[in-house]
Amino acid sequence: MSAVVCVLKTRCFLRQLLPGLPAAMHRSYSLDVSAPLLRTQGYVDGRWISAASVFPVLDPATGQEIVRVSDCGPAEAKQAVDAAYKAFHSWKQYTAKERSVLLRKWFELLLLHKDELAQLITFECVISREISYSASFLEWFSEEARRVYGDIVPSPAKDRKLLLLKQPVGVASIITPWNFPSAMITRKVGAALAAGCTVVVKPYVNIWIGVGTLFPRVTQIVDSLPVFWRGFFF
Repeated sequence: MSAVVCVLKTRCFLRQLLPGLPAAMHRSYSLDVSAPLLRTQGYVDGRWISAASVFPVLDPATGQEIVRVSDCGPAEAKQAVDAAYKAFHSWKQYTAKERSVLLRKWFELLLLHKDELAQLITFECVISREISYSASFLEWFSEEARRVYGDIVPSPAKDRKLLLLKQPVGVASIITPWNFPSAMITRKVGAALAAGCTVVVKPYVNIWIGVGTLFPRVTQIVDSLPVFWRGFFF
């Protein structure tokens, strides 16, 4: 009984504190963004693919369905890994400067579309100021890509030198949480791309349309960039 009274008092308090809240929770919103930014498919091997089934992304404020996205599974995951591995052999040949330039262009494209991207992310997880934060990681790694230095280590033998070289190792699996849906992707993907690795991305299950908009920005830069995938792991 006390718990019920507490809930009722809380609702009354919220109505007094935020008188427009009940109306806002039942208001109809529109995803008024350009078509190239709103994606509901997986991105594999430089193209958008559909899965056999879909699942809904819900507005956390109202519980209403925003859009339905592709429910990618093991087949799409394998396809993405194979494509990313194939792309790795060409991407690792890019020079540090070339990788830096491409990451910088991605950073600039996110800022160019930051208002629309922020709107999309706000719809599904109510975070409105994340895009600039997300872009900052790309800016950082675009500079760090030029500084993947090696080292010379003192050798115990007089007739030898020990040289350390940093080299990309292959495909990186990027799994991200819900609370910073785009920033945690750029933070991890930026580092991998700067190092010369390709990536397969699996974002949090309920955060899709916002993070999916990051990848069309990549396709504006160069067709041969590493491959991304959005979907479930089983």
